[in-house]
Amino acid sequence: MEKIKIAIAEKDGKVANSHFGDSEKILFYTIDLENNTITFEKEIKNPLKDFKEEKHGSEEKLKNALEILKDREVIASGKPSPNFKKLKEKFGKIPVVIQSTDNINISLARIADTIKEIKENGEIKFNRGFYLLV
Repeated sequence: MEKIKIAIAEKDGKVANSHFGDSEKILFYTIDLENNTITFEKEIKNPLKDFKEEKHGSEEKLKNALEILKDREVIASGKPSPNFKKLKEKFGKIPVVIQSTDNINISLARIADTIKEIKENGEIKFNRGFYLLV
């Protein structure tokens, strides 16, 4: 198996119950699917939060998001972002919406289990056609 790079939106120590770009911080993790380990890499203040855009989900905000998320395969938050669909369709990212945003570690474990299942079955069932719901 392999390692999966994840960016997760955070607010007040929990998964942000908001769009990715509206979260306070972004946490970066690597999940090693073979060894069942989750490694915290870093935390940054979300530079997208204060980004001024004319229309929510703008191309300019997407460009900025891509720079931050360039090495991430999975992007997770508590609500689907207008740019989630573009991240999936244009750039091959896997957007994830987390149903229960209480605990980051539990959410990461659920994401890991879902990715393992996808890799074993070879099929991704995207909610609304563009994000995973875990």
